Amino acid sequence: MISNCLRCGRIICEQEGPGPCLFCSNLVYSPDMDMPDVSEAQQQYFKSTKLDSAEWNKAIEQRDRLLEYDRTSERRTKVIDDENDYFSLNSAWLTKEERDQLQRREMELKAKRDESRLNKKITFDFSGRRLMEEEGLNDVYDSDDPVLKAISESVSTNGKTILSDDYNIPNMMFPQPIFQESECMKSGRI
Repeated sequence: MISNCLRCGRIICEQEGPGPCLFCSNLVYSPDMDMPDVSEAQQQYFKSTKLDSAEWNKAIEQRDRLLEYDRTSERRTKVIDDENDYFSLNSAWLTKEERDQLQRREMELKAKRDESRLNKKITFDFSGRRLMEEEGLNDVYDSDDPVLKAISESVSTNGKTILSDDYNIPNMMFPQPIFQESECMKSGRI
């Protein structure tokens, strides 16, 4: 090691030799050698490579701009979580109108679900010792909901819809299997 640059602090090794700092062009030499030992060519190079004030100001502005970006990066950075699209009605890829429409529909379905719990009809059969619940009130969520179908047809990613009737499995690269009842099951032998 020869020394370090007194302007920028860069360490100069023996392979580079004495002369101008490669980073800031400040003349660097070993404390045990005299300044005249530095060749005239290196001294001329040092004098010719000094930055003029316009270049220096431009470099300082660039440095300040990069430091400002570093300080404000958290405010400028917004991460969109793709997983959120599969589990949330507030998808980042939906338009504002579609989000509002889905939010209204979700509130309607919640109200309908709560209402179905309050208006549930149960018949007590004491002689047969049974409880019979009236059918048809439990189907709050309709798979053929026109609001959901319209939005699912308008929004798709890579040919797959974000909202669909069946289960949406994002990593599945082939059509979902369809259960086909066998003849044995139809006849009741199993």
